[in-house]
Amino acid sequence: MKMKYFFSPLLLLLLFQIQSSGQLPDSTFGVPTSFDGYPRPGTTGCDFEEREDRCQAALHLEDGRILLAGYTSGEDGTDFALVRLLPDGKYDEAAGPQGQIRLDLGYATDSCLAASLYQQEWVLMGGGVKPPGQVGYALLLTKVDIGGVPDSAFGNEGHIIIDLPTRDEMITHIRPLADGNILIGGNALYEGYSFYAPDSTDIFIGRLLPDGQVDSTFGTDGFIYQRFDRYCKSSILGDMEIDGNGRILVTGGSFSPYPGDYGIDCPNHIVVCSYLPDGQPDPSFGENGLLELSNTKGRASALLIEEDGKIVVTGLTGHSLSWRPSYTYLSRLLPDGQFDPSFAVDGQFIEFIIMYTDGTEAVDILRIGDNYYLGILDSPEGFHIAFGLLSITDSGVRDTSFGNNGVYHSAAWLPFYGEIEQISTIDSQSIYLAGTYHTLTHNNMMISKVKLTDIISATNAPQETEIAVFPNPCTTGKIYFDAAGSLVGENITILLSDMQGRMAYQRRLLPVAGVNEVDISSVSNGIYRLELVGRHFRQVRKLIVQH
Repeated sequence: MKMKYFFSPLLLLLLFQIQSSGQLPDSTFGVPTSFDGYPRPGTTGCDFEEREDRCQAALHLEDGRILLAGYTSGEDGTDFALVRLLPDGKYDEAAGPQGQIRLDLGYATDSCLAASLYQQEWVLMGGGVKPPGQVGYALLLTKVDIGGVPDSAFGNEGHIIIDLPTRDEMITHIRPLADGNILIGGNALYEGYSFYAPDSTDIFIGRLLPDGQVDSTFGTDGFIYQRFDRYCKSSILGDMEIDGNGRILVTGGSFSPYPGDYGIDCPNHIVVCSYLPDGQPDPSFGENGLLELSNTKGRASALLIEEDGKIVVTGLTGHSLSWRPSYTYLSRLLPDGQFDPSFAVDGQFIEFIIMYTDGTEAVDILRIGDNYYLGILDSPEGFHIAFGLLSITDSGVRDTSFGNNGVYHSAAWLPFYGEIEQISTIDSQSIYLAGTYHTLTHNNMMISKVKLTDIISATNAPQETEIAVFPNPCTTGKIYFDAAGSLVGENITILLSDMQGRMAYQRRLLPVAGVNEVDISSVSNGIYRLELVGRHFRQVRKLIVQH
């Protein structure tokens, strides 16, 4: 289970700028050459023989070791996968070459979308599978030890398959309970779509006994089904957490699959639902357990339950069906679902934050001391170039002493593009970012560690002027640089290198005030690391070239 809440009154967060060495992740962690042969401190990459790999969670063991859980896919099918790392991020070779554990459960299409520790000695991994002769996906949950060996006392030799009365269903969240029972949650897709009745999706929550059997005393025959909005045909589960009273809180969003083509629109508010421990709707919360958050045309991705029972929700909101522009969203609710008036503006933080284009989406949240940290992605729709952290104070404003105006950007240390699924902490000193990085040919698992207390003081941080670079992606063969302030007239070297670190373009530029044009039509299509270097200046970005 990811650790979302850590309180330390001693934590001091200091400013770091993209130009300063203090912004790099923990240099004592990771396998620095695991990506492209060049030193990338603070990060470990995991490649299952150039297959398509995705990390869904990082699990922290009591002895400090780390498990990356997800799946690996190739021509021979898709399998659940684990990577076991030592506390310093190096591969635990005792688990296998480069710490890799590939779980062949006997099916060609078993995909892991969620994972959690169970009583510290076991790992629960869930997702979906297509059983032989079946058209749609059924639920798949497996229980293995930290070496990948199935628990023969769980289900059918370590795994269970549950076929719900829908066409396709997937487990996306797993929450072990104190009594040994297991909550699973995800999405269930119905058949029968048409132009006027598009595919419809409910979220589901189920409770299993410790041996994997369905607990029929929960909900209706062991399951709850929920649709967030009667006008929006599809509901998507964003997160699921348990509060101190045993209430089950879920959040997510809803949408219509064909909004543009067929003129189907829906309110698609962010929704929070509360259920009693037995699976019945909580009558004291919202309208029979369902609460629509105002001013939230969007979707939620993560929940945090505070020690005082307050509910923190984060995700994305916007004012168009295509999510552009999109705004990072964070709200804090009282235990009964009312907005907390002491947080941000009427309980909601909504800001347009740019890492590259189209704003950012928060995908996970944790708390350290007096600050919330959001794991964020750029470009909420489609192709993700960068990820990072956003720091918000307890009162609901950006912590401007953190990073670049509250944002810590992956371009500071990674010469490739990627996305994160989870952020976690085991102390007040650091944050782990787990997810997937992309090469030009395939995807690999990754984890980075950011050491917060190494961030340099604002009084020592160089105050350099950045150079604006546009357009990105570059589709015309020309890019433009807009220099200002002290950088006007300074010799600046432009370096473009590919994902393997090979130089693709180099030029010396003497920028003048205003826009400066540079022809890069000789550069092939692809993803590049763009580095601008001056006498007292260094700026690193990623550039997509698409002629």
